[in-house]
Amino acid sequence: MSTFFDPITGKMVTIKPQKLIKQNKPKSKIKKLTLDLDDDIDEGEVLQGAEVITSRFDKRVESVNNSKILDKKFVSKGKYIDYIIHYLKNRNLEKACETYSHSQDDIGFLLINRLSGSKPYLKVLANMFYRSRDWNKAAAVCEQIDAYEKAAMLYEKGDDYYMAAETYLKVKNNQKAAKMFEKLQNYSKAVLIYKKIGNLLKAAEMLEKLDKLFEAGEIYFKLNSYKKAMDLLQKVDVLNENYKKAQLLINKIIEENNKEIDVDIEIDVEVDKTEDNKSYVSVMEGFNYLSSLPLFSELSLKELKDLYSITETIKFEQGDRIITQDTEGEGLFIIRNGQIDIIDEKGEIPKHIVTLPSGVHVGEMSLVDDSKTSATVISRGDVLAFKISKEEFNKLLEKDDRIARKIYLVFIQTLSKRLRETNEKVKK
Repeated sequence: MSTFFDPITGKMVTIKPQKLIKQNKPKSKIKKLTLDLDDDIDEGEVLQGAEVITSRFDKRVESVNNSKILDKKFVSKGKYIDYIIHYLKNRNLEKACETYSHSQDDIGFLLINRLSGSKPYLKVLANMFYRSRDWNKAAAVCEQIDAYEKAAMLYEKGDDYYMAAETYLKVKNNQKAAKMFEKLQNYSKAVLIYKKIGNLLKAAEMLEKLDKLFEAGEIYFKLNSYKKAMDLLQKVDVLNENYKKAQLLINKIIEENNKEIDVDIEIDVEVDKTEDNKSYVSVMEGFNYLSSLPLFSELSLKELKDLYSITETIKFEQGDRIITQDTEGEGLFIIRNGQIDIIDEKGEIPKHIVTLPSGVHVGEMSLVDDSKTSATVISRGDVLAFKISKEEFNKLLEKDDRIARKIYLVFIQTLSKRLRETNEKVKK
């Protein structure tokens, strides 16, 4: 008991001390999460269950106001981590993510060490990292709980291609592992894996990047890609140990394609044609048609040639599906000869929208995004088309983004025209 003078009231005031009452708070029960290895991380969560954590578990626990932490400029790491773990143990991922994301320092591995050995908590921690977009930490946790497939996908998402490659190898996903090594520009490892799984086309691409021209040209020859093989084999240096083999393959290509044409040409000036006769020119069949299209009217000759190098000529017969509605687009199709039908298959009965002539292009949106195709395209009679795949187009853009700007501009103009035409039809 204490007594003091209050200057405001002018009286003596006596204060009795109050007893502190200790409250027994109920302990929260920890329930285990289940891990679904087939769960797709792109659907929103890296591990099954995180989307309903806050409603599924008992939250009758001590309330902690994290605003006291987040309002401060400096907080001890130990206390900060304690707050996050408190939220994780009570399945409050929203506050855990908020608190974790506000830390300027990297405390992810400290959290992993603190919760190491507790698989249920690690699963919740992985989901917190995933929701916080810390893909690599989420991957590290997935590795600890033997969820290697998810770990590999997360390492890839976090651009850690080396760890992604090594983890994909653990689950024997060699195709993805090779792709990761390719992104790392470790073409030597990539080519070995591509050969092992029988993907010779990709193996040839890797050998070309390693400047192993004969080896790449030899594979292209086996794949009957004579134009590409010829281009590489002609570049094999005369001092290269495979020079003679390269020449033999060149002769075989010429024999099989019957490309040599003897024409008498009068030349007034004496020239030494010895060197010219040792090399060959690849003739770009259909190039004039490609260069005449309004779609590529802004491209220079060099850009047109680069574009032509990634085109594939495809023949379709009556009734063949060029594009199927509500599927992932394969690429751009340019109709050289023949006609195509545009069909809407959303209803029970397919609806014919329009028949288009040669010179049109379809599927261009697949080069822009990954949305599903809006209609089915079927060949009306025999159709000859150029195809530019999404994968090859993206590779070209990586080499020269000027082509992308020019082509995208035409795409925008084309889509704007179609939108105006649709609006006019709606008004009528």
